[in-house]
Amino acid sequence: MKQFSPQSPKRFALVSIVIVAIALAGFGAWYFTSSPKMYSGTPEPITIGLTPYEYSGLIYIAQDQDFFAMNGLNVTILDYNTTLQAIDGLLNDEADMALTSEYAIVGKAFKKENISIIGSIDEYQSVYLVGRKDKGIENVTDLKGKKIGFTRRTIGEFYLGRFLTLHGVRMQDVTLVDMPPSEYVQALTNAVLTRLLS
Repeated sequence: MKQFSPQSPKRFALVSIVIVAIALAGFGAWYFTSSPKMYSGTPEPITIGLTPYEYSGLIYIAQDQDFFAMNGLNVTILDYNTTLQAIDGLLNDEADMALTSEYAIVGKAFKKENISIIGSIDEYQSVYLVGRKDKGIENVTDLKGKKIGFTRRTIGEFYLGRFLTLHGVRMQDVTLVDMPPSEYVQALTNAVLTRLLS
C-alpha cells in the first residue's frame, strides 16, 4: 500500500492556489479587454491643466483613446509652462484640476491656498541637469562659475540645491538664471550659434 506523504496536502493547496490565480488572471484579462460600453448620459465637462512633463502623457493618451468620453467626461486640456502656472490656473478657475508636482503644492499649502491633492500618478523621474562638454563641464565641480537655467519655486530649484550641496558646490558658486522650461533648449544652443556667427 502506498504511503501518504505529509507534504501532499501542502502540494495540493499550492497547486489549487496556482490554478485559481491563473483562472482569475484569465477572467481579468477577458473583462478588461472586452469592448467597453460608451457612456450614454450627458458628458460632464472638466478642464485639466497640464505641464510639459512625462506624466502629462498619460492624460493625452487617455484623451486620444477616448477613455474620458467612455466614462462620461468631456475633457478640455489646458497647457501651462510650469507647475506653478497650472496651480494658478486652478486657483483662478481656468481649470478644474491640475497635474503638478508635490513641491509646488507644498509651496501653495504654506500660503494657505484652498487646494487638495486627490490622487497620485506614481513615482517618476523628470528632473535632469544637462551640461555642455564644449563649455568644460565634465563633472559636477565644473559647474562652479557657470550659469544654470531653471525655473524658480518649482521642484527643479529644490533638486538643484540638493544636488549641488551633495556634491560640495554652493549655490553662491554658480549663476542662477530663472527661465521657463520652454526656453531651456534655446538657452543651451544660443552660445553655440553665437560662437559660429562671430
